[in-house]
Amino acid sequence: MIIKDKFEGLSSFASQMGYVHLHLNENFKKSLKLLKETISTTPKSEKDLPKNDPLTVGLFYDLLMKIDRFLKKHKLPYWATCGTLLGVVRHHGMIPWDDDIDLAMFEEDVRRLLQLEETLVKINLGLAFHPKYEFYKIFPLDGELILRDNGEPYPWRFPFVDIFAMRDIQEKYTYTGQIWQEEGLKKDYFTDQELQFPLPELPFGPLYIPVPHSPINYVKRMYGPDWNEVAFASYSHRNEQFVKKIKIDLIDRSPPDYILPTH
Repeated sequence: MIIKDKFEGLSSFASQMGYVHLHLNENFKKSLKLLKETISTTPKSEKDLPKNDPLTVGLFYDLLMKIDRFLKKHKLPYWATCGTLLGVVRHHGMIPWDDDIDLAMFEEDVRRLLQLEETLVKINLGLAFHPKYEFYKIFPLDGELILRDNGEPYPWRFPFVDIFAMRDIQEKYTYTGQIWQEEGLKKDYFTDQELQFPLPELPFGPLYIPVPHSPINYVKRMYGPDWNEVAFASYSHRNEQFVKKIKIDLIDRSPPDYILPTH
């Protein structure tokens, strides 16, 4: 990157990296005021993070209950992964400031799921493929439109559940998508022992969902030794946009309130 103006360039670069760039100039008072405003508005604990409202959380749980029934009916095994597994272990439900649900399935079972797309439509669920990151999304066909910057809608709607296909690579079950595999083989994977069936089921809000054996092992691998002391949010799935990632102290591990929709 060529920076034509060092201050403008640094500010832009800092913003892209999730930092706030401040510099002292001839107007010291103005700079000091900006610094104080930045400090006062920077989240200090999870209480300062934007949380999902109970109706939104209820929509996610309702969608997951439908998907859980569908997959079990068609004998398609799945388990919680990524932030959803962290939510199971730490909050016994959704992470209050996370706005998606992550599930993993064996690659061959995802292929079977794709053959049932018309059956999903009959229960008002759509199935879409994310071409860049190579995973699938299940969503309500009457869900909320998500618009790109150019005003065009994404092929999925909000809320949605992400479905990641997993395969055995170097004796580790990780993502089939090439973009994920380097990171996956380092820490975002599951072992044979962790995926011995039948899988245990643990509470996740109003339902129980399958998880790998010893799920805390994955959580420690994926999120580090301080997984139970810190929190952060880095992506808004409702808008499909990255947000500034700030690591903060975790004080309250309570699950979010929810209101299930009435059908």
